[in-house]
Amino acid sequence: MRHRAKWSAWLPLLLWSATALAQSPQANLTPENPALGQDAVLVLDPAPVDSTYAPVGFGVLVTPTETAGRYAVVPVRTGSVGIVTAPGDTLGWTIAASIEEPFPERLRPLKSAQPVRPRWWPTIALIAAVVAIPVVWLLRRLRRRRRPAPAFAIASEPPHDVALRRLQQLVDGDLLNAEQFDQYYVEASHALRTYICGRYRVPVLDWTSAEVVDRLRAAGYQRDLVATVGPLLMEADSVKFAADRPTPHAAGEWVQRARTWIQETAVEPVYSTPEAIAAAEVLTTGGHS
Repeated sequence: MRHRAKWSAWLPLLLWSATALAQSPQANLTPENPALGQDAVLVLDPAPVDSTYAPVGFGVLVTPTETAGRYAVVPVRTGSVGIVTAPGDTLGWTIAASIEEPFPERLRPLKSAQPVRPRWWPTIALIAAVVAIPVVWLLRRLRRRRRPAPAFAIASEPPHDVALRRLQQLVDGDLLNAEQFDQYYVEASHALRTYICGRYRVPVLDWTSAEVVDRLRAAGYQRDLVATVGPLLMEADSVKFAADRPTPHAAGEWVQRARTWIQETAVEPVYSTPEAIAAAEVLTTGGHS
């Protein structure tokens, strides 16, 4: 009875070993001798049902795939590598230090190493910009300091004399007889606007007619004078920009109204400073005392 009890204790262990050996899978690697970094496929038949029998790589990467018993294998170092697929079952091979040429048509000869030259131009450009900015600022500052004070200057003629003479030239000219009303009103309104610039010190040459009226009113000039020049400018605009065709009589009447307004608003220049008085004397006497 004692001998029978001893065998009954070893019987389960023997049965487990026999079952393990019977279920030990057969390993098949394709290709049999992969190169370093080359993809290979490991197939275990039958596929292990327990993670205990999952293959373990040494010097290779073993990754399970979606197919049972099929694993992706990649050698990652040279020398002796292997895979343990089950207790006691090992698949091993050697990876050479040099890779064979499986695809010689894809290989290209190595070019000789070229020395890397430093790229100096960004640094030079940055230094130039840092130096140029203060230099330009300093030169502009010095130029402003050295700029002489503007000399006193007076107009050789009062603005009303210039405007009245230009209007008279238009009346004596042939633009009305040739019915060139556009050119006639362009030059006549320019003479009027030039007078306003000199008389009221406002840059009306670049303003619209409505802006001229608004600015003169805002400056506090007499309302009746502003009310007279406003229609004159707008009538000229209608001929210049709206293609209105006035009669020669209406064009001559426009010039007469402009001339009357200039005469009513004209102011003789007054030279109050010594420099202005001396300049005025030179203009009136021609430099002779």
